[in-house]
Order: sequence, then structure tokens, then C-alpha cells
Amino acid sequence: MLLELLKGQDLLLERVDKANTDFLKTRSMDAELARKERVLQDINDAMETFRKLKRDLNQGKSFYLDLIANCLEPLKLVIFVFALVSYG
Repeated sequence: MLLELLKGQDLLLERVDKANTDFLKTRSMDAELARKERVLQDINDAMETFRKLKRDLNQGKSFYLDLIANCLEPLKLVIFVFALVSYG
């Protein structure tokens, strides 16, 4: 009878050990999945920041091109009038 109880205890310990091992595997997988999700979120945030910076740079470029165009036209007119007055 005592041998049967010891065998039962050994079987129970093996089952507990297996269940614990399986549990630890799922925990490590969950930690790995959480790490992967964090990395993907960081990549997504970086892409969104890149898109915003690119959009802002394009707006700045457009602003300065318009500013230069608006300043050059009057300057060309002043140079033309100056040339007419000087050489005319």
C-alpha cells in the first residue's frame, strides 16, 4: 500500500512538474509577444514621426519657394526700372 502511495505521489509530482513547465513556456511566450508588440509599436511611432516631419518639411519648402517668388518679382521690376533710368 505504501508503494502504491509513493507511485501515486511520483506520478502527481511529474504531472505538476509538466504543468509548471508548460506554464513557464506560455509565460515566456507572452513576454516575447509583449516585447514584439513594443518593437512594432516603436516602429509604427517612428514611421508616424517620419511622415509628420516629411509633411512639415514639404510645407516649409513650399512656403520659402513662394516667399522667394514673391520677393523676386518686385526685385526684378526694381532692377529693370533702375537699368532704364541709368542707361536710358
